[in-house]
Amino acid sequence: MLFALPLVAALAALLPGCGGPAIFVPEPLAGSAAFADAAWDDGQAVVSVYRGRRLHYGVWRDAEVRDYLVREFLDPQELTKRDAPGPDAIAVLKAVRQTDFSTGSYDYRLLSTLFFRRDDERLALGRGACLNACGLVTQRWDARSGRWQSDSYWAGEGLREQELPESFATDAAADWRFADELPFVVARLQPGTCVLPLPALASPRAETPALPDPAGRAAALSVQRAGHVTRLLDAAGATAAEYEHDAQGFLLAWRIPGEEEFRLVARFRGPYWERTDPADARLLGPASRR
Repeated sequence: MLFALPLVAALAALLPGCGGPAIFVPEPLAGSAAFADAAWDDGQAVVSVYRGRRLHYGVWRDAEVRDYLVREFLDPQELTKRDAPGPDAIAVLKAVRQTDFSTGSYDYRLLSTLFFRRDDERLALGRGACLNACGLVTQRWDARSGRWQSDSYWAGEGLREQELPESFATDAAADWRFADELPFVVARLQPGTCVLPLPALASPRAETPALPDPAGRAAALSVQRAGHVTRLLDAAGATAAEYEHDAQGFLLAWRIPGEEEFRLVARFRGPYWERTDPADARLLGPASRR
């Protein structure tokens, strides 16, 4: 089990019933979570709902996360979606993550949109935003320009950009990844791989993702795997994050000590963009208790 028993009990209190979460799968999941799997070629999406908590302003807040995974194609120049792809289109798996929680007087929504190339699972384009009653923070990175850009209402965090070339990942001893990427790729990273996590693109603050000298890897994390649980360990051997996946490679739960902890409560496969009737809310499982 990924979570210790006290944590399981705490999270179960957020969910209806006393026997843990109810998992809804109206349509069977075909294939695996591997980005190149042919099962994605039917154009259907996998939608997963997680509930748990997130630490914000020094207080643990009940929160909900929704992940949307679907195959798409990107225009190689604009890096925008192509509904009628030509031979030059970039085949990607789009991963959208939406995180919602309340601080009491106002709500937060963190939203990331990641486009992973299906051939090598590297990020082609990533965007992130934080929306709340205080203002808006946005960030962006793409492999074509190799530049990170941000726009924030915070003092000193206005329009900024910085070179962040994709080649750094192959030239350095560690595989750098934005924090938003890890839930979607960590299950397929080889044990022993060194990962350099960069700040999340979907974040309340636009933290400049400065890369350290490749020769010094104190900030890198090592990938360790036991069964379906993957842990990222720091230089001292402490767990910086852990993720549990099912046999197909789909995320079941995760914990980042001192930051957040979530577990699956619902999952379905299908065209979520066509599920616009209020009755279709049943696909997302029990109503949120945020």
